[in-house]
Amino acid sequence: NERCFKEKSKVIKKKKEEAEMLELYRRFHNLCPEDIDYELNSMELICRIWKGVFQRLNGQKSFLPDRNMDFSHVGRIHKMLAFIQTHYQDPLSVDQIAQAGEVSRRECFRCFRSLINQTPMEYLNQYRLSVAAHLLSSGSQPLASISESCGFENISYFTKLFKRRFGMTPGQFRSGNEG
Repeated sequence: NERCFKEKSKVIKKKKEEAEMLELYRRFHNLCPEDIDYELNSMELICRIWKGVFQRLNGQKSFLPDRNMDFSHVGRIHKMLAFIQTHYQDPLSVDQIAQAGEVSRRECFRCFRSLINQTPMEYLNQYRLSVAAHLLSSGSQPLASISESCGFENISYFTKLFKRRFGMTPGQFRSGNEG
């Protein structure tokens, strides 16, 4: 029970931190260059964003490469990430991602876990959600169209993952970015 409580506390803290960073990005995006205090507000938000980044890095065990790290993973992961970033709109499997890196399925998981600390599919979904957030904040495409163009076959699944990642639905995110 105590272990479960600690895990939930960590998740809640992480979501709160992500929501705070997202709010800073949103506020920066909504600044108007014609405002007299634009530069001052920009500098303030940029400093707060950097502070958040450094706090996150400081909270990690280490953001420097492990001395025992297998650097052969770096070239492989680069190929796999490039493949994902090029084909994220398509239905992708771990086997396809592994093939792009010229590795086995098992080695694909090992590379992702050691360098990114995520599974290949977790990374793919996070990348898709980042693209979706950008599209939501910079356009007026329908949600179903954004979901589909980011590689999600099911809008309900897209909405569920989006809410889990950003703490709000895509519609709420879009409303917060309309200015």
